[in-house]
Amino acid sequence: MIILSISKYIYKNSKIVWLSFVIFIAFGFWGMSLNTLRQFIAIALILPSIKYIKSRDLIKFVIHILIASFFHISALSFLIIYPLFKMKINKFYITLVICIGVAVNLFSTKIIYFLMGIFGYHLYVGRVGNGSGTGMLLMLSLIAIAALLYRRSAIRNGEDYDLYIHILIVSILLNILALDFNLAGRAMIYFTIHCIILIPNIIYTIKPKMDRSVGIYIVLLGAMFYYLIILTTDVGSVVPYQIMSR
Repeated sequence: MIILSISKYIYKNSKIVWLSFVIFIAFGFWGMSLNTLRQFIAIALILPSIKYIKSRDLIKFVIHILIASFFHISALSFLIIYPLFKMKINKFYITLVICIGVAVNLFSTKIIYFLMGIFGYHLYVGRVGNGSGTGMLLMLSLIAIAALLYRRSAIRNGEDYDLYIHILIVSILLNILALDFNLAGRAMIYFTIHCIILIPNIIYTIKPKMDRSVGIYIVLLGAMFYYLIILTTDVGSVVPYQIMSR
């Protein structure tokens, strides 16, 4: 079910399907889908809801998210994407995001305690202050810069391009929280997984084809390097393989 849902999502939304599958594996989503079972069932249910954001069908979107939340309560975090989709990406938007990012960094502890109250994660209070994800934050920031640089040409190929930028921005903000609370990285997965669509679609906009090929090689090298880090640091309990139903 999980792989079928992700594959269908890729085929319907990616401009370079094979590259999406490479990123899916190299960014560790494949490994995580095999051990964090409940959360990836929730993700598998959330992915089809993207089409309801695009068609502005709020009721069907919310129904998908609510069903996903029965498997993992953190799936409710994806509800924020629907109102964000209506926001225009411009200089004001970028400035606002930077200010929010700074505020999240300054008040991360209070925000974490607040979110714990909403999602019922009081059990993990002792983990506050124990965070990670600096490398991921750098990578997501670079992807965001590339997405913004190629935005004008990209939106000519599809009006939903901005949706993936909004999702990426939420990923970055959650990553900032993860620097103080590593479990915030679990919520990030609902958003970072959409990089399997955004990155190939950024590459697709690059012209001429020679430059596009260079872009693909850079992504492949970066993906290989990141996958080696995953294997050597055992991110997500992939090596040795462990099943975690939580």
